[in-house]
Amino acid sequence: MDRHEARSAPGGGFAVTAPFYIFAAISAVGAVLTVTRKNPLASALSLAVTMVGLAGLFLLLSGFLVFVLQILVYAGAVVVLIVFVIMLLNLRDDAVRSSSLSWRRAVPGAILASGLLAVFWKVSEGLPRVSSSVPDRFGTVEGVGTLLFTKFAFPFEVLSLVLLVALIGAVVLAKKGGA
Repeated sequence: MDRHEARSAPGGGFAVTAPFYIFAAISAVGAVLTVTRKNPLASALSLAVTMVGLAGLFLLLSGFLVFVLQILVYAGAVVVLIVFVIMLLNLRDDAVRSSSLSWRRAVPGAILASGLLAVFWKVSEGLPRVSSSVPDRFGTVEGVGTLLFTKFAFPFEVLSLVLLVALIGAVVLAKKGGA
């Protein structure tokens, strides 16, 4: 069974549905932990868990290149960069504890998130269903490379400059704190 037949099977089948829900749950739990952890290092590691879950979703979509890039670039390099910046800034425990999550802020946030989820659910029910077919070059090295160096070359370069500025900003902030 090739990748097009697996996706076009009626209902997706248990072999496709169960891993989807597992990877989706890993991504969702990791995302919630990323936002709710008081310790920045624990938050960064939760972000890595989220990225691994998203990589699993790309694997289910037969985007093998995007799967590998998600693991190497995001779960690997970007999270390591974030951990490096956290350690470079040398956050103290008292600075982390002062920004604790209180129930007075958590309950309205949970109510707002539930309301937004309900709105998104209703809106998504009204959207037309699209075909699950994808182009043959989807997720291949050739397809991604062609798009990256033609249509998306400028945004790719802008993103690299934004990451460079963020890294320089972290070093400047660390130097001011140590001086």
